[in-house]
Amino acid sequence: MGVGKTTLGKRLALALKMPFIDTDKLVEEGAGMPVEQIFETRGEEAFRKMEADVLRTINNNAPSVVATGGGLPCYYNNMAFMNEHGFTTYIKAGPQFIYSRLIKAKKPRPLIKSLDKEELLAFISEKISDRKAYYELSKLQINFPENNTESLVNTIVSAYLKSKE
Repeated sequence: MGVGKTTLGKRLALALKMPFIDTDKLVEEGAGMPVEQIFETRGEEAFRKMEADVLRTINNNAPSVVATGGGLPCYYNNMAFMNEHGFTTYIKAGPQFIYSRLIKAKKPRPLIKSLDKEELLAFISEKISDRKAYYELSKLQINFPENNTESLVNTIVSAYLKSKE
């Protein structure tokens, strides 16, 4: 949530010479509407089911770098599925860092768009706590922003290539 998975994923895909896939974009394409509208018209549960369905179609494609929404690993046994079919990475960041990024971009995020500053920080802390057990099942865990984007990409590429040996 808010750590820059899409930006990092695009750079990682370039470094690995693989296609980049964003699960939110695939859900939007399949639903014919943006994530925010899916939440408003169908609800979070329907969105989470769409995410899980999209995730399972990706496995049929060639190797790729996949950026998921922050909640995706926490539903429908998605984390186990991702670990079984790919190389998962948890980009760890603290609530203050995530807050500094999300406070500038709340509008397109349905779960936080109506929160004030205090509520946003509390929400971030709660989500990190709720999701931590799932995230920590990842094959690689790295800290951000202690490492810059280039360092993160290099670390992930090295770990991924080593896992293929």
